Amino acid sequence: MKLGGDGSVSAKPVNRKIKTYCDGKCPMCSAIVDRVRHSARGEVFDLHDMHKEKSLPFKKAAIEKQMHVVDQDGMTYKGAKAIFKITEQYPRLQLATAIARLPPIRLLAPIVYQVVAANRRFIVGAASRIFWSKSPSLALFASGLPYRHIFGSVPAPIRRRRYSIFCRRSTTL
Repeated sequence: MKLGGDGSVSAKPVNRKIKTYCDGKCPMCSAIVDRVRHSARGEVFDLHDMHKEKSLPFKKAAIEKQMHVVDQDGMTYKGAKAIFKITEQYPRLQLATAIARLPPIRLLAPIVYQVVAANRRFIVGAASRIFWSKSPSLALFASGLPYRHIFGSVPAPIRRRRYSIFCRRSTTL
């Protein structure tokens, strides 16, 4: 509070929002930020895209690597802890956040975050369409379901020949 010359008291508005810094070109970060922005608790957050901001409190390389969150008290959280800080603001996610902060999961959370962050372009975004469309297709094909659907049964296995490295003659299975 500041005391004016005429005796009036003026309160400087304090930004008590949670500041979130992320890579706006990352499809996963963009998805998280869009969900937060359009949520009922969106007014709690001050969202910053590193590509749109002129000055940042962190290095751009660090923000590209991990999401950064600064809470109302000025504490900085990175990576999985930043995600936990965001999720704890939502009443429906507080129980899941509390469970995720228990010792076994808390120890694995940074590792999972790093794996997901390293593969984020394949999990979410344009490249994910190829990744996710191929994986179920290959699993379906490997199961033989399309063949059964078209032909009614799976053909009997073809007789294979086993070649021995010790002799030139082959044996039939």
